[in-house]
Amino acid sequence: MQMPGSYEVVLLAGGSAAEAARIWDVGALNKALLPIGGRPMFHYVVDAWRRAECMTRLIVAGLPAATTPEPEVDCEVIYLSDRGSAVANVLAALEV
Repeated sequence: MQMPGSYEVVLLAGGSAAEAARIWDVGALNKALLPIGGRPMFHYVVDAWRRAECMTRLIVAGLPAATTPEPEVDCEVIYLSDRGSAVANVLAALEV
């Protein structure tokens, strides 16, 4: 099912995974990268947008490209490093 229109998707993915990594004994440095079913958690959100067939650009705010597993998408992906807060990450994404 295709949704009407097209969207530039901003995925907020900042935040430390230190507490979760300690509890679950995983090496993820960011909550969005915590493994769920063998895949980074944020990939499930990206997959839902990809299946909707309306994503024209994906802006991942809070994850550096160098350490982030590439999602399978058919659009431009832009990575923005964590700015220290959700508000700062949103503002950085809006400037892209």
